[in-house]
Amino acid sequence: MEKAVTSQLNQALQRDDFISPPRALPGSNLITTTVIIGDEKHLVRSYSKRQLDNECTIFNYRHSRARKVVECAFGIIAQK
Repeated sequence: MEKAVTSQLNQALQRDDFISPPRALPGSNLITTTVIIGDEKHLVRSYSKRQLDNECTIFNYRHSRARKVVECAFGIIAQK
């Protein structure tokens, strides 16, 4: 079990005053919540590649795809 982090971000998340409530995506009826991702050094991290079960493998794949989308978005913004 990992040690609890007591950063200001974690404290805000625990108080539920950082993330907005679930809401529909623009132009859709799909309800979604806020998700915070990050790189290997900050925030949400991928699971180690050793002995992953199926659930962890799926998480790692989705985490990687989300990071790629964000990186591409920042690349597009930086070019403008």
